This record gives sequence, structure tokens and C-alpha cells, in this order.
Amino acid sequence: MLVSAIIGILIGIVAGLIPGFGIFTSLIVLYPFLLNLDPINMLSLYVGLASATQFSGSVSAIIYGVPGEQSSIPAVTEGHKLFRMGQGDLAISGTAIGSFIGSFLTVLFVFALFPYVENVMYLFNSISQLLILLLVALFLVLSGDKIKNLLMCGFAYFLGSIGTHSYHHEGTFMTFGNADLTTGIPMFPVVLALFIIPQLYQAYKIKNTGINVKQDKFRLKRHIGNFIQHWKSSLRGTVLGFFGGLCPGLSTTLSSTLSYSVEKRMEKNYRAGSMKCLVASETANNSGSFSMLIPLLILGIPIVPSEALLYDINASKGFVFGASTFDINIFYMVVFVLMLANFVSLIMCWPFAKYVSYVNRLDKKIVTVSILILLFIIMIYIGSYTWQSTYYLVVFALLLPISYLLRHQNTLPLIFVFLVQDRLETLFYRIPMLFG
Repeated sequence: MLVSAIIGILIGIVAGLIPGFGIFTSLIVLYPFLLNLDPINMLSLYVGLASATQFSGSVSAIIYGVPGEQSSIPAVTEGHKLFRMGQGDLAISGTAIGSFIGSFLTVLFVFALFPYVENVMYLFNSISQLLILLLVALFLVLSGDKIKNLLMCGFAYFLGSIGTHSYHHEGTFMTFGNADLTTGIPMFPVVLALFIIPQLYQAYKIKNTGINVKQDKFRLKRHIGNFIQHWKSSLRGTVLGFFGGLCPGLSTTLSSTLSYSVEKRMEKNYRAGSMKCLVASETANNSGSFSMLIPLLILGIPIVPSEALLYDINASKGFVFGASTFDINIFYMVVFVLMLANFVSLIMCWPFAKYVSYVNRLDKKIVTVSILILLFIIMIYIGSYTWQSTYYLVVFALLLPISYLLRHQNTLPLIFVFLVQDRLETLFYRIPMLFG
């Protein structure tokens, strides 16, 4: 169990540092290895992997302006700005400390709620989920140019609507009989074209401001003091992240975005490069990475794609998660692996702070082109698993002109609505059934 946990942690740290790789792709790569593991070791590896990616994903977001995980998208806006301002070391240490403390508080929170956890789960019905999603979308629309944000959200909903929908009365939308279109517009080409490329463009166009701040000197007191200034944001992120992590299909992505949106609205005279918003969002996604396991362990319900894959592999071996097979020792094991993952990740990710100034000395053109080539290869790699590499390329090419038009915009509202569109539509169609 311990060996599997450590393997998962180390793979998770690497996966988080590779932009766009994430938990699900890591499990796909590990699939042959997972088939040889028993359910406990497989769960240990998964918990270590899922927790560690939340730590290291913020590192690539802060340094390169590219999210390692979807849940690190808010860190791109705030963390990379802080990096360019010469505060990259504080940004990394702030998110690392916040993530560690947030996970620890979440464990205590779950232990306190454990006798009532099944009742808490049933509070997350379709209506409450829909209200949460709409609230987050509203916060994002109100942040910045409202008209542009609203238009981007409308376009994102349209993109997400393309394909086959079980709750849609017509079954399909804009598929034109094309087999690829029935599967919907793939996530990775959309995120790459409409979020990552505009972010890279904006980072590339920013000229040096002449700020000469040393980012390679490690002073423990300075880093701890920086976090203490924002402990309230971390605490809010812990609470919001916990409940956001329980939302099916979104989990840590909703946790970080919800916490980020709330913190942004609360901050007076907000400007990009907010340490409060960064700490809150990164604390939230680590809190959510634990709470998202509760529906699987207690109710036997996988709420994110990576859990669904884990569930399917274990079910094929005759092991089914859920209340009828739930063992409290499994819960204790998950808590142990989670805290181990957080401790190891804190030690490994925080020292990156002393090297960020060296990264900043690299030629911007080389770094930008290298990131784009890497992401392009990953896109083809992911598409190959469903025999849709050509489809991914076509979608990416068609979105490039729109990417150019949006090169000066913060496209986070667009990406969020695209990611939750299917969930929104499902909830819209399910609510009348509840009252019927």
C-alpha cells in the first residue's frame, strides 16, 4: 500500500508539471499497470496521484502561465502575474502551504461530519448543484467587461451543446450525421486554442518592467509571514473547496473556480496578481481533491472521469465501492495517503521557488514555442486513444481564428461554461422531472 502511494505521488508531481496531462491521462498511461493491482493498492496510488497533481499543477501555472491541471486555471491569471512581478517564490510557497493546511483541515472537517456524511451527500441534489454552477458563472461574467464575458459564455455554451445529449429532446445537436461530432467538441483542443494560447500571447507581449526582485533566496520567515497575511483566504478556500469537490463532473475545477470567484468579488480594488485569490483557489482544489472521494467511498458513486475509470477497473475484479462494502479502515488508509501526499508534495514543490528567477531568464520565444509544441504533441496523444487525432486537429485549426480575436481577453468565463455545459443541460432537464 505504501509503495503504491509513493508511486502515485511521484507520478502525480510529474503529471501536474506537464501542462494539460492531468489525472485521467496519467491513469490511461498507467492502465496496464493498474490491472495488476488489488483494489486497496489501486486506491492508494490514485489518492496519491490526485493529491500530488493539485500541488505541482500550480507550479507550471505560476512559472509558465499554463495550467498543469484544469483546477489550476485561476492560478494562471494570478500566479503568473505575480511571477512576472518578481514574486514567483511567494506565489509557489503560498499555494503549497495553503494546500497542505487546507487538506489537513478538510480531514478534520470530514472526521467531524463522518456520522452525518451520508445526509450531507443528499443535500447536493440537482437544484443546489444548478444554483452553484450558475452562481460561479455569474461571478465570472461580472468580473471585467460584462458584454464580452456574456458573449464568450454564449459561444462556449453553443460549443458544448454540439453532440449527443441524453437529456435533450432532439437527441443530437449540430452533428450533421458526423460520427465524430456526435461525441461532442473535445475539451483539450478548446482549452489549448481558446485559453492557453491567449494566455501565452499576453505573457509573451508583456515587456520587462525593470523590477529587479530576487526570487532565488529562500527565507522561511518571509514565506511563512506571507501566508499568514492571507490565512483567511485559505480558510475560505478550504470550506468552499470541500463543498465544490462534491459536485459531480467538476469537483476540483469547481472548487478552485468558486473560491477564486468569491475571493475576487470580496477583494477591494482587485488587480490581477492577487495573492489572496491565488491562495484561496489553490487551497480549494486540494480540499476538493479529498472531498470528491467521499461519494465514491460512501455511496459508490464516481463523480469525475478518473474515478469512473478506477471504479470500472475494480468492478471488473469484483470489488464495488459503496455503503454495503464500506470499511472504515479504507477511509483511514485514504486519510493517511492524503496526508503523506501533501507532506511529500510540500517538500518537493516548495523548493521550486528558489529556481523561478532562472526560468525568467530564458528567452521568451523559446519557452513559448516549446510549450506550444509540447501541448500540441499531448493533444495528438490524447486524441489517439479514441482514434480521433484528426478530429482534434480539425477542431483546433477551426478555433485558431477565434483564438486570435480573443488574444487580449481573459477567456476563463468561456472555458468554465464550456466545461460545465453538459452538466448544466443535464440539471436543467432533470429538475422538472423532480417536480413531475
